[in-house]
Amino acid sequence: MDFIPERPEPRPIDELEPLVEENPENLRLRAELVEAYLQDGRIDEARQLVQATIPPTRVPLPYNLIGEKLMETNHVAVAALVYQVGYERFPEDGRLQNMLMYALIESGQPTRVVEELIHRLEETPSSTTDITIGIGEAYIEINEGNPDIALDILNELIETDGNPYLPETLYLRGLYYAAVGEPDPAIASFEDALSLRPPEWLRLRLEGALNEMK
Repeated sequence: MDFIPERPEPRPIDELEPLVEENPENLRLRAELVEAYLQDGRIDEARQLVQATIPPTRVPLPYNLIGEKLMETNHVAVAALVYQVGYERFPEDGRLQNMLMYALIESGQPTRVVEELIHRLEETPSSTTDITIGIGEAYIEINEGNPDIALDILNELIETDGNPYLPETLYLRGLYYAAVGEPDPAIASFEDALSLRPPEWLRLRLEGALNEMK
């Protein structure tokens, strides 16, 4: 499903709306309009368009696949909305939970939004919910000026046996080290994450981060 905006930045809404009306099957135009709505603060309209575009499904896979393609192409806010719609339909899917958390963090959402997701996750636990909640808690601690606590949380998650999101967690730790001016451990974390064959969206970010730091 080619639900990816046609352009890096969306055209004006008043230009996109008639285009979508004239070309209702063009998913790239629809995705671009979703992004334009989000940038304009018209969240409900963006959500309705996503819900109308992704057909009803009995499994969460389409939301995960579409979301990851959007992450790969750096349309993170649209990805976050796709994951959110998917999570509302499949609240106990661990992959949707985790990717929604990462998309919120990648798009720089305020801590209040992450806190709200944590509260919802506590009501819809999966086998990996504790890891996803920990990632959100680390993000909150960083934003509240408690970097040492954030690092402790991330290290604990990295040491957790069977963490299926180890590359993502190492990536976050690398970002933490880069933010506090410690390039060597940042590079080590990024390289460790890259060695674990991460998903494509994360591989691109890791390679970009390493290129900037070397």
